[in-house]
Amino acid sequence: SAAENAAAGTDIGTLSTTDGDASGNSHVYTLVTDSGGATAYSGTDFALDSAVLEVGSSPSFDYETTTQYTVYVKVADGSNTAYVEAFTISITDVNDNTPSFTDGDSASASVEEGATTVATYAATDGDSSTAYNTIAYSVSGGADSSLFSVVSTTGALSFSTAPDYDSGSACAAGNSCVVELTASDTADTDTITVTIAVTDANDQTPSYSATDTTPSVLEGTTAADAFTITDTDT
Repeated sequence: SAAENAAAGTDIGTLSTTDGDASGNSHVYTLVTDSGGATAYSGTDFALDSAVLEVGSSPSFDYETTTQYTVYVKVADGSNTAYVEAFTISITDVNDNTPSFTDGDSASASVEEGATTVATYAATDGDSSTAYNTIAYSVSGGADSSLFSVVSTTGALSFSTAPDYDSGSACAAGNSCVVELTASDTADTDTITVTIAVTDANDQTPSYSATDTTPSVLEGTTAADAFTITDTDT
């Protein structure tokens, strides 16, 4: 086998041959294109160094595209009919793809005061193996990072406590919050900066502050009393 990021010249395996002759059985190995052995291999993925099969000068290995190759090796002793053996070379996966947020480097959202759910910010990873494409999400920065939490397995972002628009200070910059998320596959990371606008909601009940709720009026007049009703929604 060979790792998908194996460098040129990396050893894959050592070849050996048995020969019934007691002498004159020096073996020469060559790479060929098929079991017929008539055409020499001219690719750059594999090479031979004497009896050692190794990664070629310019390998194109990519586990996400091809997971195994068939390599044909012809062995000859200079006197008798050459023999061709086929070898299956498995390509092993490497954590060589970086997670990437589908929303890019930045995103914006709005949340009505009193609510907590913002949105889900997911990332993708081009590696095929679960060991290398499983992404963990975390809150990693931003002026308002302490106000948020994120589900580590999904990227679902929420306020830890519902914000209050009417206070005017739901976030460090009034009613506009900034938080940074990081997606990690244990080897590589990507980040996204999310700006969340906290919007107003009709969540305050009007109130009457006076104590006289039973005013009187003389007959023949129209004015009864003045009432003050307050509502703290902004």
